[in-house]
Amino acid sequence: MFIDFVYHAQLELFKGNAPMDLGPSPIGFNELKIKGTVFSYEPIGDLFRRLVANVRLNGLGNIVAKKIGVGASTGRIGFEPNVGEFNMGKGHVDGNSPTTISITSIDEECRDLPCPISLVKVDVEGFELSVLRGARSMLEMHTPAIVCEYNPHSFSFRDLADAIPYDALYYRIPYTFWEELKPIPDSNLDEPAEILIVPTSRKGERRSLEPKQ
Repeated sequence: MFIDFVYHAQLELFKGNAPMDLGPSPIGFNELKIKGTVFSYEPIGDLFRRLVANVRLNGLGNIVAKKIGVGASTGRIGFEPNVGEFNMGKGHVDGNSPTTISITSIDEECRDLPCPISLVKVDVEGFELSVLRGARSMLEMHTPAIVCEYNPHSFSFRDLADAIPYDALYYRIPYTFWEELKPIPDSNLDEPAEILIVPTSRKGERRSLEPKQ
């Protein structure tokens, strides 16, 4: 469902513009469906190689894959890889880890971007708030929709909302096809969830994504 809503949000909200995928699936399911240029960031070597191989295998010339992490600023940061586990994508930022990765910020990446950003997907194992804080200028300029993993053990919902520099509607993405996409009441949530954030307006047009009947 998470991947389907990434695809649906890009099609329904801002057709024809560029999405950014921060924490992509190692086999690139998200990019297989989305049209337009996709900027995809993956710092883990094995996952990045799998992503690039899948891009080549499927002839996806619209994917720009970069082997680097994303955070609030540029530099290096401690990272604990999930080596040897089934889900290697569960590696996470850890300041005490002897392993470090290079990171950049979305604002830095978007300085000379030739096309508007329509959608940002952030799934970085608890580091989402830092990523969004490092994207504030881009968010203000492009007002994209955002698909974001949220865990209250990592940051509060209020902190998440404060990192979004425009008025937006917040939805909880369902886990199954039998559930509906529902607004988050009072913009407050105290349990882990995948969230869809939709700007209420963009370039003079009102945008919303209501649950389909």
